[in-house]
Amino acid sequence: MKRKDFLDKFRARRKFALDLQEIEGLTYEEIGKKLKISQVAVGKLLLRARRDGKKEKQEADGEEQSGSAV
Repeated sequence: MKRKDFLDKFRARRKFALDLQEIEGLTYEEIGKKLKISQVAVGKLLLRARRDGKKEKQEADGEEQSGSAV
């Protein structure tokens, strides 16, 4: 598996966990059962998903600001 494919797979898993919590309202325990991981692992996935989302938003905001100066 290529590195990009590997990273894409884990980003998708993080997003899925975040969707389960924020959209479906599942608890860490319920998400863990669905993904077959511990509640601690769920917490880490959600933390990383939020961090990734914040980073992507900052990058998008930066692109918008630099694009408006043109």
